Amino acid sequence: SPDEAEQAIPEVRQVLGWLDASYAPPRFPGPVDEAAARAGGALFAARCAGCHGTYDDAVRPRRLVAFPNRLVPQDAMGTDPARWRAIDDRLLASLGRTAYGRHVAPARTGGYVAPVLSGLWATAPYLHNGSVPTLWQLMTPAERPARFLVGGHALDYAALGIAGATGADGVYGYPAGYAPWSRPELYDTRMAGRGNAGHEREFAGLADAEKRAMIEYLKGL
Repeated sequence: SPDEAEQAIPEVRQVLGWLDASYAPPRFPGPVDEAAARAGGALFAARCAGCHGTYDDAVRPRRLVAFPNRLVPQDAMGTDPARWRAIDDRLLASLGRTAYGRHVAPARTGGYVAPVLSGLWATAPYLHNGSVPTLWQLMTPAERPARFLVGGHALDYAALGIAGATGADGVYGYPAGYAPWSRPELYDTRMAGRGNAGHEREFAGLADAEKRAMIEYLKGL
């Protein structure tokens, strides 16, 4: 409850302080093309860092150096708006009457804050609502599947995300013979709040080789 959450703030601050000082995301478990990663880093700096932050050039995983905490409005990002639209005047008033209102300034922002990308390789599916199985598909919007399986999946080391292929039924499913380690669920992007559009202009005009290079860089975060 809000009151219980407020009482936990001192302990949570200690945990967050430890995470900030000590925690690093797990290292990408596969090979990385270092030359391509350097080229991808330049592309990331030019196209992505303004929203997702800058990272050092240390041994992988690279640490976050600066994060803009930037709110990206709906018309600039184009991703599914259901989450921010759920924050209406009635909900804002209700939040203001609880302990939450003493610690945050809730608002209907009209968009989303771009996230930190540390450990990105391990966080598929992508976008804020988990509607895109791989980074390659995120960068290549025409290849984003309308329906896909998620849960107990294997990692695609090249496309970076859920390993699989689109079957005759149009579902992006797991590779033949693969036994998922937990029961998968079907994610349908045609359902309310699950749309997979948006975040397209950031990759517009990139050649396939440039997308691959950016993926090699992102493996190191």
